[in-house]
Amino acid sequence: MQKTLRSNLLLLLITTTLLSCEKGTDIICKITNNSSEKITVKTYSNYLVPNQVIETIIDKQETKDIYTNSRQIGGFHETTTINNVIDSITAKTETGKTLIKYYNNEGDWTKEIDKKKQTIVFTAIINDITLK
Repeated sequence: MQKTLRSNLLLLLITTTLLSCEKGTDIICKITNNSSEKITVKTYSNYLVPNQVIETIIDKQETKDIYTNSRQIGGFHETTTINNVIDSITAKTETGKTLIKYYNNEGDWTKEIDKKKQTIVFTAIINDITLK
């Protein structure tokens, strides 16, 4: 009887601790390819993982995630900026065109915040004008 009571109290303590933990921030960075060609985007980031390089192929007229990160703890950080997450991106088409814009300015990205889901989504657009 006493062993069962201890087990139940321990289980209650663990459950309470887990439920009271504050979830972290989910961050998603997307590129919309409005160009007339398929592009290969390389995303360079030092956010949580040093020297991370992620390569993503995006068809014309398609939007894809180029970076995702889910922090399991630490609370919601809605003040996170794109410069906190991505150091730089490069893009190249199959015909050899490359990005002529750096996409390191906050104004180059839209930022959507979902406080309920604790998610931040950054989106940038690449088009034929930004490729040469």
